[in-house]
Amino acid sequence: MNSRDLDSSILSRWMIHRESRARASVVWMLAWCVAWISLAGCESPQKESDSSSPRVILVALDGATWTVLDRLMGDGKLPNLARMKVEGAAGTLRSEEPIFSPVLWTTIATGKTPAEHGIESFTVPVDGEPTPVTSNLVRTPRLWEILSSRNRSVGVIGWWTTWPATRVQGFLCSERTWPLALSKHGMPTTSEGASTLSWRTWPENLMETVEPLIVIRDNLTASHIAEVDVRGTLGTVGSRGPCVADVYAKDITFMAVAESLYPAVRPDFFTIYLEITDVMAHYFWEYWRYHRFLRYSEPTEFDSPPQEQDAETAAYIGENFERGYEYADRAIGRILAMADDSTLVMVVSDHGYGENTERARLHIGDGIYARNSHWHLLDGVLLAWGRGVAKGVELEPASVLDIAPTVLYAMGEPSGADMPGRILTDLFEDSLRGRDFGTVSSYDSLVTGGSQQAVTSDEDESYRELLRSLGYIN
Repeated sequence: MNSRDLDSSILSRWMIHRESRARASVVWMLAWCVAWISLAGCESPQKESDSSSPRVILVALDGATWTVLDRLMGDGKLPNLARMKVEGAAGTLRSEEPIFSPVLWTTIATGKTPAEHGIESFTVPVDGEPTPVTSNLVRTPRLWEILSSRNRSVGVIGWWTTWPATRVQGFLCSERTWPLALSKHGMPTTSEGASTLSWRTWPENLMETVEPLIVIRDNLTASHIAEVDVRGTLGTVGSRGPCVADVYAKDITFMAVAESLYPAVRPDFFTIYLEITDVMAHYFWEYWRYHRFLRYSEPTEFDSPPQEQDAETAAYIGENFERGYEYADRAIGRILAMADDSTLVMVVSDHGYGENTERARLHIGDGIYARNSHWHLLDGVLLAWGRGVAKGVELEPASVLDIAPTVLYAMGEPSGADMPGRILTDLFEDSLRGRDFGTVSSYDSLVTGGSQQAVTSDEDESYRELLRSLGYIN
């Protein structure tokens, strides 16, 4: 074993030891947090938690598309998503223009249109700079805030536009729980002096316990790279490889946090956001097409390696694109394993992804239009599995506006009369259809003290760089 291998082995063992200590610390901390939250409380409860209602786990899988899922399921590479489709209900989740992730994930979580919930792009101007949208700009309550007001426990990890973290009955780890920049010493912090960024989590001191679980690009282990190779061939593709490595590290972090917090708290509603499927498509879709051309002789304009790569490298990157989806499938398998018999699990994407064969003019970012050969598509993914879900059902196309009222229905809670979406009753077993949990005129009064200006922070430039790299802002 040479010195580099020895260093790698020591680092791997240290990471495993660090993670096991962190997990033990998280369990202890969460026991304390649950007791503290129950004493501190949220708003006065309106309803006792109904133990006969199922728990709901909502997995947000950014940019997942049936084009890829169907291909890889057919090849036996996505056994967990295939299981959900066979044993549950599946269909298309129709997105809306503009196809911008912070807009759509807020629509999914609120059941309201962008004009109503207030998030209409990636950024808003603050002192002439495009500043990432922040949670104080959301004008209508999201599912976790609605359910907290109904005395239901919740857990949220990684959703767009959740920083600064807001008070819930349970825990919330905002998208900025994972760092976008490191200190000059390479520590996993949000910016130089890292600890200055407040309210990355609710409760705020939960961050002290979550931080040891953070994985960054530089401490991805050999086992991580064996799953998705973001350090070797992929890491050499300009600025794309490092960005994908960061997103992969973020997803690994969020899964580690989920597997520590969810069993400790077992919230009535739990949601986690995963992004690797989207970033792989943005950067490496053309490599996947080339890979399919080589393997299946599919006609494509990419019958030569993209980006002037050699054929072997291009084919490898195309295979690694599939590994990103396979990682997401394994993550979902781990989530299914955490679900008990009282749990309904939903997997949704905010949009699909695919070819722009006609080179139509696309609205791809803040005031940015292009004729990319591949980009977001309106047709995303909806899968439901678990307690009360009809088996083997092909759903009629649904809307991103339908998810919030459907989750409330599944949990035996009234939807808002001002939510324009419909309850997707077809995904439920016959005995669970036709129930009436009533409606409330609106939940909007739960949001108070909103602002017209985004909260700024030292890591905004890192966010701007990420959005620029994906083509969302200039």
